[in-house]
Amino acid sequence: MRRIIFGAGVLCLVINTSCKKCKQCYYTYSTSEIVQTPNGEETVKTENIKGYVVDENGDLFREECIKGNEEFTIETTYQVEGDNSTLADFQYFCTDI
Repeated sequence: MRRIIFGAGVLCLVINTSCKKCKQCYYTYSTSEIVQTPNGEETVKTENIKGYVVDENGDLFREECIKGNEEFTIETTYQVEGDNSTLADFQYFCTDI
């Protein structure tokens, strides 16, 4: 009896975790700032600043996991953010994890 319960538990665990797919996304951008120095003005550029989209609850939307036939929404969310962004060099990256 214990073997049957243990076997069923392991089978349920394998089924629930093997169908789960996750994707992680972030975006990068650069900034330019004019700084006053003793020799005049200098432009300081900071590149590849990493950022994340914020969801409707105010939480960072970094990662999304789905099961079965569901579709990812995270990549679409980052694409919409890029289309609406005022940053000139906005780029998003998504990887399967």
